Amino acid sequence: IMLNNLYKHTQMQVNFGAIMLALVDGHPRILNLKQILYYYLKHQEEVITRRSRYELEKAEAKAHILEGLLIALDHIDEVIRTIRESRTDEVAKAALISKFGLSEKQAVAILDMRLRRLTGLERDKIEADYKDVQETIAYLRDLLSSREKIMGVVKAELTDEKNNFGDKRRTEIAAALGDMDVTDLIPDKPMTITLTKQNYIKRIDSSDLRTQKKGGRGVSGLKMKDGDYVRKILTTSTHDRILFFTNKGKVYMKTAYDIPESSRTARGSAMINFITSLGADEHVTELLDLDISEEGTKYLLMVTKYGYIKKTALEEYKNINKNGLIAMRLKDEDRLVAVLPVKGNEEIIMGTRKGMAIRFSIDDDNVRPLSRSASGVHGMRLKEGDDVVGVVVAAEKDIFTISADGNAKRNAASAYRLQGRNGQGTINFKKGYEVVALVAADDRDELVGISEQGITIRIPADQISSKKAKGGQGVILQRLEEGDRIASIDVVSEPEEDEENS
Repeated sequence: IMLNNLYKHTQMQVNFGAIMLALVDGHPRILNLKQILYYYLKHQEEVITRRSRYELEKAEAKAHILEGLLIALDHIDEVIRTIRESRTDEVAKAALISKFGLSEKQAVAILDMRLRRLTGLERDKIEADYKDVQETIAYLRDLLSSREKIMGVVKAELTDEKNNFGDKRRTEIAAALGDMDVTDLIPDKPMTITLTKQNYIKRIDSSDLRTQKKGGRGVSGLKMKDGDYVRKILTTSTHDRILFFTNKGKVYMKTAYDIPESSRTARGSAMINFITSLGADEHVTELLDLDISEEGTKYLLMVTKYGYIKKTALEEYKNINKNGLIAMRLKDEDRLVAVLPVKGNEEIIMGTRKGMAIRFSIDDDNVRPLSRSASGVHGMRLKEGDDVVGVVVAAEKDIFTISADGNAKRNAASAYRLQGRNGQGTINFKKGYEVVALVAADDRDELVGISEQGITIRIPADQISSKKAKGGQGVILQRLEEGDRIASIDVVSEPEEDEENS
């Protein structure tokens, strides 16, 4: 995270657009890599050719002058006499040209020659210089006669550049990866999200909720307005995508880090400021972590207050715009109670506020998949005044039923008799108690609860003993102040330790 922040806010990493624009035969063109290399080598070939021609012209001009000097040295006495007999430089130049067959440039060079070059040693230097120039001329003429030899020079010079300056690259050049996402700058850590009845939402670091023993009084969770209390609590991770289901049957999606982080006691932010497209009478009723779905998940199972269920392909909820999508068409005053990621062939257990529960299969024969905007089918027949408070998958984990007064009861999933869909179910909790939650957990998990007055508690599941019978009120999960009630319960699943490290 620190390195990503340095990349984003400093010059340690710089992104820039590169366009392969070059002038080709006087016209601008955008070239690919192969074309860039071709035209560069073609340019280098032209540079070597023009340079060699220029050097050849200089060498030939020098050889011409040296040839004149050697002629003068061969006839030095006659040359001196001719110069002495001439009244002017122009007369002397004309005489030299006429007597010795020299060019004008050669004659001028002889007239400019100093007397010291008349010594034998200077003559040897001129002859050696003339020989070197002739070798240079022969090399340049041979070079210019062969394109292959010119390209050999190009290769040799580029190799020299590489050997002289080709040290190890200090920076890395890579294809652009696009703008750095905010996810790259935020640590991925466990978070707990709370949602109140009056639609205030916040996230806090899960480590702020310390583990306690059953029957404890908990710690102060958050301060709320009068009449407000926590309805939902979700344990997630900073980078996970969260689905927000509303009472109108719509669904919105945000990343967990988008939710404003607050202290444990802060009230949080109003949902309308977080999801701005919520309607005037629309509020969030259910939260789901889309990224902690078990492997093999194919569907989302939705359960409503009045016992309707619907199974829809998960793929239909992975691309949601800021205005949300219709998740389920609801009838009358019905609302969503729970949304579960499922494979599609499991058995589920639904629990009601008056302590009833039903277990049935959601395979395609019993609950066929429906479109995202469908209404669903009957899952459980409810008694008058009753409504569904929770639903879990009946698998290896035990079923925990929690009442509003802080009692918790644990049963194995096998304690619930398998029935057909749309039955009334069987008694799950002692009559007279109001059930507020139904969750699944095992001994490696912990229960995180919060009361309507904002008191939170976190308890290992193994502190609650399992019972064979479904009836009864269980044991005290949390001792509440007078007038307080349990509002919501969530399960924190602890990661399993590697065998080699255990």
